[in-house]
Amino acid sequence: MLVLAAVGWLAACAAGANGSSATGGAEAGTPDLVGEGGTPCGDLRCRQVDCASRGRPHTTLSGIIYDPAGAVPLYNVFVYVPNGRPEPIPAGHPRCAPCQADATGDPIVSGSTDAQGWFHLSDVPAGDDVPLVIQVGKWRRQIRVPHIDACTDNALLDPDLARLPSKASEGDMPLIALSTGCDVTECFLAGIGIDPSEFTGPDGGGHVQVYAGHSSAMAVPGMGDAYRLWGSADTMSQYDVIFAACECEPYPRDVDGPAYTNMLQYLDGGGRFYTTHFHYNWFSPPSGPAAFEDLAVWTEGAESQVTMDYFVDTSFPRGRAFADWLQDNALSPSYGMVGLTDTRDSVEQVSGATRWIYGADTAGSSSYESKYLTFNTPVATAAPNQCGRATFSDVHLSGETDLPGAFPEECAARQDPHGVNEQSLEFLFFDLVSCVQDDSQGPTQPPVH
Repeated sequence: MLVLAAVGWLAACAAGANGSSATGGAEAGTPDLVGEGGTPCGDLRCRQVDCASRGRPHTTLSGIIYDPAGAVPLYNVFVYVPNGRPEPIPAGHPRCAPCQADATGDPIVSGSTDAQGWFHLSDVPAGDDVPLVIQVGKWRRQIRVPHIDACTDNALLDPDLARLPSKASEGDMPLIALSTGCDVTECFLAGIGIDPSEFTGPDGGGHVQVYAGHSSAMAVPGMGDAYRLWGSADTMSQYDVIFAACECEPYPRDVDGPAYTNMLQYLDGGGRFYTTHFHYNWFSPPSGPAAFEDLAVWTEGAESQVTMDYFVDTSFPRGRAFADWLQDNALSPSYGMVGLTDTRDSVEQVSGATRWIYGADTAGSSSYESKYLTFNTPVATAAPNQCGRATFSDVHLSGETDLPGAFPEECAARQDPHGVNEQSLEFLFFDLVSCVQDDSQGPTQPPVH
């Protein structure tokens, strides 16, 4: 439901865009939008009430922003009130810019969600039908808050309203290429709330376009071939995100061909790449580009099928936010820890990437069993000019299914749902699709025009 605290009083409108003011407002009503000389004012700034001059608290809007499923609060989501119509966000064809999608529409007030998913906007326009934009990278939803009372805090607490879009009819979404494998990661994407109708073949028009990798468990009409995807730089460049599921064994087809060069070009141009387990060959010798090989010490080590507790690296701001988020969502056995199952040991040491999850004999070790790492590209470029982002995860997401090829029914028939893995890594997935940021700094947001 939408909960809005009321004060039963509205003050005069604050100065509008032309510097004039408007007065009026009946109890629980909307201020009259009247500007200088008594002319109507269509600027939402006319509805920013000057509460302080009357000894009243500011008009604020607070709430929690959720994933597309309306289930999990999200961190570092940009929330703002636009004064005009936001510009369209084209899906696909990433560009090399620090933020893939700028905040457009002349924002009046803005803010970001914290590790609990909470946002807090001050001096928001009062009255009926106030527009609100929810955005992380190219994921954007535009909603209307039915009513905001002046000079008090208004709470937006409806998960179905305050969430990212699950399908194109609800808003903007990044264009994702999903390379399938024996780890049914399509169920992870469906679990965060992407509607099954968005999973199509490359020509099907969905926002998750499916390409069959080795040992694929998924089948959709018209699905493509992952190895033809890798071999075409033009095709790869169509996608905002390429999501590669573990293929159960190393499968370095075309080791000496264009695939690895294409991936380097894709990332340096602003693409995002999510990989699990046996896709370490994109980064490690002998197939990985030289720019990636020294980011970590790569190996093919042991596996763990049982649940084990791992450390969260809290040495950088978003790492601490990740630990806070895990704790708030009851995913930590203790603060700064996360319990995961079905992990692998492909990385012994991180030397140039950002480590998020790791195992160690003692807390604080920097050279043992990294389970999740990220890095920005181009890797030899200063942070402000980096625009792509890649991840490597040694944590399997979804396990195997008893109904391979029957999507989405296969998701309910998984032998081991890997629930904690999926819930824990949701934070990191939305970190990947957000604006590219310097990991050593706090979160940034799109520039406000």
